[in-house]
Amino acid sequence: MQNDIITVIVTIITVLGGAGAWKFYATLVKTRRESHKDSISEHNVYRDDLRARVEKLEQDKDKCSEELMKISIELAELKAKIKYLNK
Repeated sequence: MQNDIITVIVTIITVLGGAGAWKFYATLVKTRRESHKDSISEHNVYRDDLRARVEKLEQDKDKCSEELMKISIELAELKAKIKYLNK
């Protein structure tokens, strides 16, 4: 009889300890997952900011290239006028 009581008590302690340990590990895994999600979210925000900046710089580069082409054409025209006027 006493052996059965000890077995029941050990079983109850094991079940309660097992449930507590399971809850602890589940909480630990959940916390790590949330931390990882936050890290990924910060990384994505940084990446999106870089993409926006690159897009803006590409647009600026295109505008500057067009202006440089216009200035080059004007320079060539002015050189031709100067040659004509010098003759």
